[in-house]
Amino acid sequence: MIFDDLKERGLINQVSSEELSNVLKPNNCFYIGFDPTASSLQLGNLLPFITYIRLEQAGLKGICLIGGMTGLIGDPSGRNKERDLSDFNIIKKRSLLFEKQIKRFLPKANIVNNFSWFKDFKYYEFLRDVGKHFNVGPMLSKEYIKSRLQTGLSYAEFSYSLIQAYDFYFLNKKHNCILQVGGSDQWGNMVSGIDLIKSKANKEAFVFTLPLLVDTNGKKLSKSFNNSVWLDEKLSSVYEFYQYFINLPDELIIQWFKYFSFRSLQEIKEIEKKHSVAPEKRYAQKLLAQEVTLFVHKEKGLLQAEKITKSLFDNDISHLNKDDFRAMENSLETIRIKSNLKISDILSLSDLSKRQIREDIQNKAISVNGEVIDEDKILKHFIFNKYALIRRGKKTYFLIIKE
Repeated sequence: MIFDDLKERGLINQVSSEELSNVLKPNNCFYIGFDPTASSLQLGNLLPFITYIRLEQAGLKGICLIGGMTGLIGDPSGRNKERDLSDFNIIKKRSLLFEKQIKRFLPKANIVNNFSWFKDFKYYEFLRDVGKHFNVGPMLSKEYIKSRLQTGLSYAEFSYSLIQAYDFYFLNKKHNCILQVGGSDQWGNMVSGIDLIKSKANKEAFVFTLPLLVDTNGKKLSKSFNNSVWLDEKLSSVYEFYQYFINLPDELIIQWFKYFSFRSLQEIKEIEKKHSVAPEKRYAQKLLAQEVTLFVHKEKGLLQAEKITKSLFDNDISHLNKDDFRAMENSLETIRIKSNLKISDILSLSDLSKRQIREDIQNKAISVNGEVIDEDKILKHFIFNKYALIRRGKKTYFLIIKE
């Protein structure tokens, strides 16, 4: 049963009704939504995508909503200050980019944009048809509103919840959509949709939230905290994406396996057992990195990520091409130089002290383009006349780019 599977995977965080298990039935309609507040979707958005697929496999019918309208306003939830408003043309461009990305993961998805039903909605009509159904008192009591009252909350952001509520009402009316799925930081906005549908149409609707993905410091993965892992390889290279999963701590890996993997829970238990025998080998991390990278970046991306990973581990970069080096530019510590310099002078542009650099060279802990050096010398050989790779020890890399 899909409800039990989602619950065991930890994917059901908050529910609006204990009847949710009866709602997750074939042919019932649900939706997920994304505001185009960046030029790419990110790792946190992958959880709704995969949940969408799970629900469709269980026979439910899904809708993906792009917030062409809500993106113009800005969602206050999960933020401690008001976001900068984006230009209309920027939101329009981002909406098209989002639609393209969504089709990569959900090629048959029914994609809608809420700007299409808001663009002709007159302000007085919105106040009468939507605003009339909400009492300010309960709105002020919502946690994400209360938390912002001290630092400042504009009327535009305060109204965001009503706009999202109308999205749910509109989809309910047009597509008989009875379920909304979103991140736990959206709880207040989502419940507003239930209230509006009940008030205007006297119908019951439901929501459940997914857990938020957080980093090791407990911060949500998002642009707001500068810790995003983007689904666009131009913003986060395939190698960087792959390595993010490779480097997941043991305390997260099995839970994330349940979130992102389409393997059965029994298979995941077996993986957990095998992983626990020798966790230093990162067996579970490697499997999940392969599975998620394949889902997001297809076979070509996975092969590139694995090739770069192996080349760095073996200290042999002879098989890497220009695209592979470009993929490493944002993933490794990069040092840019404009002329040929000594190895020590190049490394001094990093955080290493001159004393440490000198000792590393003497101890043969430094290699350049795969060759161990035992003396300080000028770096002259650049692969493709642009790149060089310096390795310190076994795990620290510096990508040198000659400009």
